[in-house]
Amino acid sequence: MSKTRRAVYLSAVARYSDMIVQFVSVMVIARLLTPEEIGIFSISIAVIALAQTLREFGLGAYVVQERELDRARIRSAFGVALVLAWTIALLIVVASGPVADFYDRDGIRDVLLILALTFLISPLGLPAQAMLIRELQFGKLYLVQLVTSSVQVAAGITLALLGFSYLSMAWASLVGGLAGIAVLSVLKPDLVFMMPSLKEWRRIAAFGGFSSGANLVGTIGVNMAELIIGRMLGFSAVAYYSRAMGLLNIFRMTVQATVLSVALPAFADQYRAGIDMRPDYGRAAALMTGLAWPFYGMLALLAQPVIRLLYGRQWDEAVVIAQILCVGGAVMAVVILGGPLLTAIGQVRANLWREIAIQVPRAVLTLVAALYSLEAVAAAQVAAYLVALIITQVYTRRFIGFGVAELVSFTWRSLALTAVTVAAASVPLVLLDPVSADIASDALIPWRSLLFPGLFGTCGWLAGAFLLDHPIRREIMVAGVGIARWMRVARI
Repeated sequence: MSKTRRAVYLSAVARYSDMIVQFVSVMVIARLLTPEEIGIFSISIAVIALAQTLREFGLGAYVVQERELDRARIRSAFGVALVLAWTIALLIVVASGPVADFYDRDGIRDVLLILALTFLISPLGLPAQAMLIRELQFGKLYLVQLVTSSVQVAAGITLALLGFSYLSMAWASLVGGLAGIAVLSVLKPDLVFMMPSLKEWRRIAAFGGFSSGANLVGTIGVNMAELIIGRMLGFSAVAYYSRAMGLLNIFRMTVQATVLSVALPAFADQYRAGIDMRPDYGRAAALMTGLAWPFYGMLALLAQPVIRLLYGRQWDEAVVIAQILCVGGAVMAVVILGGPLLTAIGQVRANLWREIAIQVPRAVLTLVAALYSLEAVAAAQVAAYLVALIITQVYTRRFIGFGVAELVSFTWRSLALTAVTVAAASVPLVLLDPVSADIASDALIPWRSLLFPGLFGTCGWLAGAFLLDHPIRREIMVAGVGIARWMRVARI
């Protein structure tokens, strides 16, 4: 098994484990807190996401892609991380009051003050985590992530049951961060407990300035919708949008995050070796769309029962929003690989301009759409993703010669695979329509409206992958062989 494939599988195990843990949290928290309470936390976390991008300053990516990395440069990255994170924590404290006044919710200030504490501890784990990624040590990263998310979820649910309301999720973030750093201190104590330095700060700033700029612009675009909705359409509206995005995050937290976590070090490794990147970039796009497009197709088809199962009937208004966003998620599955590619080949300046060209139209579209309705905001995201696709193709063609023709040649099978998958999933819905069209009983949802379509859709996806000779077919076979080998060893 290749080093990259093994890294992907280990990262996938980590992401799916995290998804299971997060599912438990979402299902419980959605029933313990009101849309208003979740809306307050959603606005706060959107603000924090912008600060987190500034805090990271592309330092993790710098450690991963640096060709001549030594301990002095790692210490310098650590020193820059400390200065940035602690400065930003102070700025969050200062800005918490004005932000709360802007949205007319005192709770936002309280959440921001608690989350500011996470910025004081987060730099401690940055060097160790970045080195684990550079070395493709995703088994150890899995342990860190599993402990962090498990502790965070347990703390969040416990505090919510004790009546901490939206503050429960803020305190849980702090506790989970401390748990993750504790694990990293055991795995790589020399990188957690080391003296910081600023000796190489100029070299780091030259990379981090453009890298963090691109990440910041991208993060603003991602969180812009929730910030605008909260101000113009209300906190309940932002909660419905957040829950709809939560469904899309099922894929983003697992498959997409798995691919992206490996894409940067894998692309960087190829670039350092002087290998033509077009075949592997195209293959990555084929694998991503071969998973993303069928997933979003089935999610759009089954949005109502999924939302009722995870969140309850009180969140039905999020159904149409989720279905619209699924179209945008499918488009974004192609766009998402552009950032890691440009970063891996050292084109961080170009990646910054790419993000600006993508996010400025997105902000304008979102602002205009918010004058009408929540559904219009969701549709605006789809339009913005289409713009992002065009812009990203311009850059991939410029730097590695990967244009529209190459994209179509690698992804047309994914489109056909999606049609087969959705058609198969629709069969039981048609057969069961007289019984469950109204979905009158919550007890029927998992069995009649999710289980059978899910099984049919999965079988259709597997059959389609082999019949169409999709690139994901090889990955299925390799995974099957690995599972069979593991089962034989387990029996022995």
